[in-house]
Amino acid sequence: MRGLETVAIKDVIRYELELKNALMGWSKRPDSRDPQSPYQKAIRCLEQPLAKAASEAGAQCYKECMLSVLAELNARDALPCIVFNFNRHGAFQATC
Repeated sequence: MRGLETVAIKDVIRYELELKNALMGWSKRPDSRDPQSPYQKAIRCLEQPLAKAASEAGAQCYKECMLSVLAELNARDALPCIVFNFNRHGAFQATC
């Protein structure tokens, strides 16, 4: 895989924290339900790869894997969350 840049785990963790903080701030704005708000635009952008992966991998796997994880995160009041795909095969397709 020549020419591909590597990313350190510490950079992923820092990026995740910054993105989650931005999403949390946007979700608390009065216009967060407006389809044109930064929050709703980000949600749509982040949902697209997940929906595509779900359709490609099959709805059953999606239901068994992701929905249980999201339900658990919701129960722990840990939403919104960011899902990273570390599968090299699907990584390029799962970008927005």
